[in-house]
Amino acid sequence: MPKLLEEASESVKRITAIVAGVTAISGLVVAITGWDPAKVTLVTSLAGIILIVFGMMCDRIINRVDTRIDAVEKKMGDRMDTLQNQNREQDLSLKRLELLNLIRNAPDNKVEIERVAKHYFVTLQGDWYMTKMYSEWASQHDGDISFVISE
Repeated sequence: MPKLLEEASESVKRITAIVAGVTAISGLVVAITGWDPAKVTLVTSLAGIILIVFGMMCDRIINRVDTRIDAVEKKMGDRMDTLQNQNREQDLSLKRLELLNLIRNAPDNKVEIERVAKHYFVTLQGDWYMTKMYSEWASQHDGDISFVISE
């Protein structure tokens, strides 16, 4: 609601400025030319009304553009969230494959397996999928299981 009041306040300020401008121009034209004040006031008032209508049209166009920009920003934010989720899933999958590969093909490489496992379970918050395999490897090779997610 405050935003609506701010916008209304801005519109009132614009209209007041236009009316003041029209009045000043009318007075100046009458003073300089000596024309009939009623006719000058009528013409400048019509010009003021046209300016007010033009200003309102511009406000509507700006509001439409703002709405479209907001929609695009929301879409972009949603896509960024999707990409971040996909990226996390890919990181998780790659580390899972790396850990699985190390356990199967280099089971004696304790330091590297524990490093990858710690990254998988702690940093990436890896799921239960590798818990059993890693726990079995750790029990056979005296590995650290303190950071493993329990099943």
